[in-house]
Parts: sequence; structure tokens; C-alpha cells
Amino acid sequence: MNQPAHPGFAGDTEPTLGAVVRQLAMRWSDTQAVVVCAAGLVGTAAVGLLAPAWWRAALPLVAVASFGGWIITERSTRRGGMMRALQFVVGAVGVMAVFAFGLSLLTRVLGIWIS
Repeated sequence: MNQPAHPGFAGDTEPTLGAVVRQLAMRWSDTQAVVVCAAGLVGTAAVGLLAPAWWRAALPLVAVASFGGWIITERSTRRGGMMRALQFVVGAVGVMAVFAFGLSLLTRVLGIWIS
């Protein structure tokens, strides 16, 4: 019998990033999602209040908080309504935070290489 390469994913193709993230989100408990979201928000607030010059350090924390929030909204979208829109916004904020963090690192590295 032909077993799929990745349990939980249909077909012989590689799973998409969205499918992998959704699979990871389904394994986490509600408590884990809330703790991750709260830790990211508290860390972001701490960086913003205590060391605003270190704003780059807050970007991964925003992404972590966004992932926790996305898990929470993923479970709530089964009820429908505005939760789908909120899930999209939370996911977009997380993706933008990761993208901004990558760009900030790239500009720092290029600045060192150029000078």
C-alpha cells in the first residue's frame, strides 16, 4: 500500500507552508496558543517601553504573538462571522513582521559589507 510521505497530507506532493502551519496549529492546545500570544505581546510592549531603540528585536515578538493569535482565530473561524477577517489581519501582521525583520537584518548586513 502506498503511504503518503507526510502523514495528515493527501497526495504525493510536498505540503504547502500554509498546510504545515495549520497542522502545527491543530496540535497546540488553547492554553499554549494563549501563552504564546501573551508572551509575544508582553515582550513587544517591554521592548517598546524599555528600549525603543531596539525596535528590531520587537519584530520577531510581534510574529510570535501573531502566530498565537492566528491559532486562536483559526479555532474560532468555525463559527464564521468577523473571525475570518480578524484571522486574515492577524496573519498578515505576522507575515509583515517577519518580512520587516528580514529586511532590517539585510540592510544591517549590507551596511556592514558596503562600508
